[in-house]
Amino acid sequence: MSEVYGNRYEVLERVGDGGMATVYRGRDRVLKRDVAIKVMHPHLGNKPDARARFNREAQAIAKLHHGNIVDVYDFSAGDDSAAFLVTEFVHGETLTEFTNDHGPFLPQAAALVGHAIAGALGHAHHMGLIHRDIKPDNLMISRDGQLKLMDFGIAQAMDMEQMTTTGAIVGSPAHMAPEQIEGTPLDGRCDIFALGTVLYFLVTRRLPFVASNPQALFRLILEGEFELPSRHNPAVDRQFDDIIAQCLARWPADRYADMNAVQAALSNYLKTYRMSDATGLLTRFLKAPEVFQFDLKPTVVQVLTAEGQKQATAGKLAMAIDTLNRALAIDPDAEEPRKALQEWTTRARRARKLKRAGMMAGAVTGGLVALAGLWFVTHLPDEPPPAAEPKPLPAEGALLNLPNGPAQIRSKPETPPVPPPTPITVASAETPEAKPHETTEPVRKHVPGLRMPRTPEAEPKVTPVVTPPQEVKAQFEWKIGAIPANSTLYLDNQSAAIGEGFAKVMLDAGSRHVVRCEPGPKCEGCKTTTVRFTVPEKPTPGKMTKCDVRPGEALRPETP
Repeated sequence: MSEVYGNRYEVLERVGDGGMATVYRGRDRVLKRDVAIKVMHPHLGNKPDARARFNREAQAIAKLHHGNIVDVYDFSAGDDSAAFLVTEFVHGETLTEFTNDHGPFLPQAAALVGHAIAGALGHAHHMGLIHRDIKPDNLMISRDGQLKLMDFGIAQAMDMEQMTTTGAIVGSPAHMAPEQIEGTPLDGRCDIFALGTVLYFLVTRRLPFVASNPQALFRLILEGEFELPSRHNPAVDRQFDDIIAQCLARWPADRYADMNAVQAALSNYLKTYRMSDATGLLTRFLKAPEVFQFDLKPTVVQVLTAEGQKQATAGKLAMAIDTLNRALAIDPDAEEPRKALQEWTTRARRARKLKRAGMMAGAVTGGLVALAGLWFVTHLPDEPPPAAEPKPLPAEGALLNLPNGPAQIRSKPETPPVPPPTPITVASAETPEAKPHETTEPVRKHVPGLRMPRTPEAEPKVTPVVTPPQEVKAQFEWKIGAIPANSTLYLDNQSAAIGEGFAKVMLDAGSRHVVRCEPGPKCEGCKTTTVRFTVPEKPTPGKMTKCDVRPGEALRPETP
């Protein structure tokens, strides 16, 4: 005979088990409808404090009325032998099953899902409830394309005093915010962190923090370091990278202020791709994900191509190549981004040639100016001439007259994701010669959610003044090679000329960033590759460092 709860809800079958409750599909004998019955495990439900807390939370959850939150129908009374919660039963599959079957998804489709989740959690937070266990398994997709958030209140109904004494932690480890691990007071921003892990999973079909055991996993989360999703899915653009990075910020103060801010960011992102009707588009996507994404690709490619053209026109060539490559990753047969990429690559080569010619001419001119300045210093007249009127400084922002405003440095290198292995080798050899090191921007360590503006650089001016010699840091000659040998290399965003398959450069100690661009868009399997390596204080002469780039792995090459 089937078990009955509350003299009304008959158990039909077991659906699943969790750390806090067992879920059954049941039948409401009065209203003749299917329901979900969540029964707390006896070791939790039999404790008076936990039982009282569970009842209080159930009453609060019953007040939630949102299209993306399951409705609560009933809960156990004080004289019931077991603590249970009765909610609507969603006929469908979890978001985990949906993503594993159809994902990974375009970031625009993932944004539709995140927009709905943020709206549901924002409603709950407004009512004074935080979920604390957001994960794809707690999100259901119904057969008619509706997204439903489940399991409110179960985690908060547990006996926290007992959890503290046993050292256990409430929540799913891979989705837990750092403050949950540390046991500090929580607010809605812990749900924002968990939502970031869900968005990451939707576009990569993997989690941002993965380890072999809970202790190692917690250490990764507390360190706050993770690979951006664009490393695993080339269709993910910088804007979506930034949204996820801010959700996953190590400190709550660095995340979005609340769920309304998250939803607004996702809404603005969707509007960039002409997707204003988030609710209607979400239903279409959940009903037929493959068809929806096929129809979405032309719009995304068109928007990315226009953005890449705009970036290239503004002088942000590396960003433009990255954006155009993402458009081709979505649709390899698209002609417009392919032509644009070829055009700007050709222009870049011409610019490098002109730059080399200009540097040679500048060296000659600089030498003549220096001699003239020396003559002026050693042949002063009896009375000094009147000082010249200083030139007025340019107005603020005049140094970077860009259509899109000042350029910005992203929290992660603005380079495309890495395809299957294309090796780049780096070798060093000591040399007594030292040259000044030139770099366009300082190297910054990635901090999720941090935005740092690029410092504009003024045009160099030649001043006829003799200055005492300054100490120059010791530098070493490095050879940077790439396959194929006629590739284009950018070292710290500066082009590096390749001769006989290698680019020879003088580098001092520190972190370096290399981008390898293929010779042309028609090359089969050609992709853009990026690596980082570190120049040590005292490199070993002639020792070779091989940096193999593999999808899904962090780049941690040995230093020589």
